[in-house]
Amino acid sequence: MKRTAFSLLALSLILPATGAAKTVREPGIDGICATRASTPAISYARHRFNERRLARERPNLLTVGGPGERLTPKVTKRKNIALVEDVDGTIFPPPNFFDLDGRGVQFKKGPKGSRAERFGGGFSPNIGNRINIGDDASRTINLPFPFPFYGSTYDRAFLNSDGNLTFGRADNASTPRSLNRFLEGPPRIAADFLDLDPGVTSGSAGVYLLEQAGMVRVTWQDVPEWGETNRNTFQVTLYPNGRITMAYDNVDANAGIVGISPGDPGTINLVDLSQLGSTGTRTDAIAEQFRETAEIDDMAAATATLAAVRDEYDVIVLFADFPVDLDDAFAYNAPVQNEIRGIGDGIYNFSNLYGSKRLRAFVQMGSLAKYPDGPNNLVGSEATGIGILAHEVGHRWLAFTRFIDSRGQRSTDLLGRQLGHWSFVLDTDGSVMEGNNIRDNGDGTFTTTASWQGFSPLDEYLMGYRRPGEVPPFFYVSGSDQDPEASPQSSVTFRGQRVDVDVSQIIAAEGPRVPAMTEKPVQVAFVLLSRQGESASLDSIKKMNRYRNRLSTFFRQETEDRGRIATWLRLKKNAQAATVATPDQLVAGDAAPTSSGPGSGTPAAAATEPPPRLERLDVRAEP
Repeated sequence: MKRTAFSLLALSLILPATGAAKTVREPGIDGICATRASTPAISYARHRFNERRLARERPNLLTVGGPGERLTPKVTKRKNIALVEDVDGTIFPPPNFFDLDGRGVQFKKGPKGSRAERFGGGFSPNIGNRINIGDDASRTINLPFPFPFYGSTYDRAFLNSDGNLTFGRADNASTPRSLNRFLEGPPRIAADFLDLDPGVTSGSAGVYLLEQAGMVRVTWQDVPEWGETNRNTFQVTLYPNGRITMAYDNVDANAGIVGISPGDPGTINLVDLSQLGSTGTRTDAIAEQFRETAEIDDMAAATATLAAVRDEYDVIVLFADFPVDLDDAFAYNAPVQNEIRGIGDGIYNFSNLYGSKRLRAFVQMGSLAKYPDGPNNLVGSEATGIGILAHEVGHRWLAFTRFIDSRGQRSTDLLGRQLGHWSFVLDTDGSVMEGNNIRDNGDGTFTTTASWQGFSPLDEYLMGYRRPGEVPPFFYVSGSDQDPEASPQSSVTFRGQRVDVDVSQIIAAEGPRVPAMTEKPVQVAFVLLSRQGESASLDSIKKMNRYRNRLSTFFRQETEDRGRIATWLRLKKNAQAATVATPDQLVAGDAAPTSSGPGSGTPAAAATEPPPRLERLDVRAEP
């Protein structure tokens, strides 16, 4: 139908470290985008964690009892790009290495949630019997007592090799052990959620299980990370009253996640477990993420930018002029505010958490160096650099819609990964929002012929550039063994049944788009971030400017001249730098969320207040 195809295949690395080969997918390449409902919650939690850490470790940045000493990120303008230099390390704080050796933490169940506290009991030598469990594997534990956890009671748990227990279902995937997976997966107790390989242990090393009438204990003893020779020894113990203790003997790994999660997209409170007094009772996830690489604080970057740039932008696009780890992502879009109805997304407003009143989305592209010099050139073998950028900006509207199927049911069959991208088996004319251009071969088979090309008529309707009558029918393939969450790929043939869909079926499920059309250009601010003590290079500025210019032309061309993106940058007069909260505002744990949250029309709380109830952001879940 439209244009030609190219294909981005998941990059794989085979490392023969365990005797049996294991395929490891590079984070973020398979599927590229990590945009999901939990992104704002995680961004907020990381920002608050960094603020508290800053107040504790660098109190000289604050004026006690006063308004707070001003942060000093340097913001200048060059070629309509905001150059942000993190001159004091507040936007790109240092790594958070594991520091619980010889320590313990416990989680106590209360009537309305759980609280985290220090645990002084220490690591117990009473570890029970060694069990046989390999890499990326799970074992079912039949609990000797009913165990209460986040409002439910369980009579069994799943012991996963990667340092955690889950309830309801096992989780033994080999995908990155990220906060997204921790927060969105099944209910979880993470003693140290990282890629462990018990399959290579010998002697006394391995995973042990102790089951008694009054407790269940799982111990990982001298278990290495996959492909490494390090040793990690820790344990988790469950008690009938819902109490959970975790104790750490020696952990060589610097990365991992320690904490508890109710599962499903929601809020999370990131705390420093080594400094813990008590978090107070909470109903959301409580955890600490340990990292051996530094990460960008998105909210700090946005706040610093908007302290100098006029608050008139719908989207901020940030590239880093240095290597950066985005956890399990290649790039992502953090939804900030949505007022549009009928596109499958909720109505919410978290803009003031980012230092804005207008901002709709924050796009984190990661390191500029990983993109080709020419925006039209390929990343891998599937997507172009400009295609990935257009994809992330496109998440301002796409792709979340259900439809009413032939049975009269509200269906997700158009959707693929995270219910936020089009399905592999949906004919999207090769949209940058995934799916494929699919040829019906007329014999019960279908072949993908293009992907990552532009925007489809359905995309353009949801973006506000077409009216319903201007969207031709489209189809998806039902009954196929092709994974609907797979990354787009051309030249794939599969069997199934064609199901034709009309935009009226989407309107029946989501309601009409309100407003019906987008009248104004989308205002996009481009930000190039440099580290403390460095300035953005001229080559990087020129390269980023090529992406900025190409986005405008790509957007206009791929919407058939219906849509516009404006990328002119305007600084404020007498711009002020962002401020740090005073020490009394930076408590050990945020109070429980109190805002009525998305869908209520109530603005989000200020950045120094408890977060809105971000778990209600995802109205894409079935009612």
